[in-house]
Amino acid sequence: SQNALQLEKINSALFVLSLDDTTPTEPKEAMSVFLHNYGLNRWADKSLQFIVCANSSATISFEHAWGDGVAVVRLANEIFDTTINKPRPLAIPTSLSPTPKKLEFRISDRVRDYIDLARNTLKEKADSLSVNVMLYDTFNKKYLKEKQLSPDAIMQLAFQLAYYRQYKTSPSTYESCSTAGFRHGRTETVRPASIATMNCAKGFEAAREGQGVTTNEKIKLIRDAVSWHSKLVREAATGKGFDRHLFALKCLAEAESASDVPFFKDPSYNKLNNIILSTSTLATPSIAFGGFGPVNEDSYGIGYRVNDQFLGANVSTYPSRDGAEFVSNLILSLNEIYEVLESPEYTTESNKKE
Repeated sequence: SQNALQLEKINSALFVLSLDDTTPTEPKEAMSVFLHNYGLNRWADKSLQFIVCANSSATISFEHAWGDGVAVVRLANEIFDTTINKPRPLAIPTSLSPTPKKLEFRISDRVRDYIDLARNTLKEKADSLSVNVMLYDTFNKKYLKEKQLSPDAIMQLAFQLAYYRQYKTSPSTYESCSTAGFRHGRTETVRPASIATMNCAKGFEAAREGQGVTTNEKIKLIRDAVSWHSKLVREAATGKGFDRHLFALKCLAEAESASDVPFFKDPSYNKLNNIILSTSTLATPSIAFGGFGPVNEDSYGIGYRVNDQFLGANVSTYPSRDGAEFVSNLILSLNEIYEVLESPEYTTESNKKE
């Protein structure tokens, strides 16, 4: 049929190029346009979309099932390097340029009703999504390296401190870690929420309440949390994580009609996999920001950056969570960490000794 032929043209294409009339100027506005744009001028079923706005703001939007950020970063780097090294496109006669052809679909009234329903449903969902952006430049990646601290560990610690400020508890947290060092490797999960981060959160809370927590004690709490996080990242990257292993066992059990395995029905296992803070970062100069929606109705979707200019986070939430308050607490937590790192008691030499 005509519709099938048109769909095949889309499915067989390498990617979708979306040319938008929108002109986002602020990160928060750009995040909404690039994340959903209310479904307008998008083909979300396509694995890869290049979105270019009228003011040259651009992004790569990709569906996650086929691959991970490592592949997209490689693509982004190639595009970025080409635009820097060859900033002017070659002049091509318009007669040789490909002429766009409109894809015509035959739409019945029933299908049109479904389209209207989908449009309204998406609008309702998009309207319920909040996006809050943090740009923090009091310190940066270079500063943390000079302090001999893992920038990623500090950022993850700040997320934990911010959440504890808000809820006085520790959330189930997901951090994506690439296992591309292995053949066919995809990702493993790092679990940033730990006893060490909880101890740090409680210690900073006690200090705010005037319970006599010394600066040296705060330094130790930060170092313990950073050290533990770095250990978790090393284990995940080298195939020593546990999440993917347990997930594989769960899939095997379900395939053998053994879905009633007590371990996978345990409340603690379900709580572990009800992700509250879902976090991911891409470290490359070719990408200014990255982001994604919450993984469930009760979660925070946090795409973050740690570079030599600033620390940044895109925080997406649904109504059950207050993303603006979280960002405010995140800034306060980073300020607290900075105060400790700037104290006379903190030295890199003592860091080495410990």
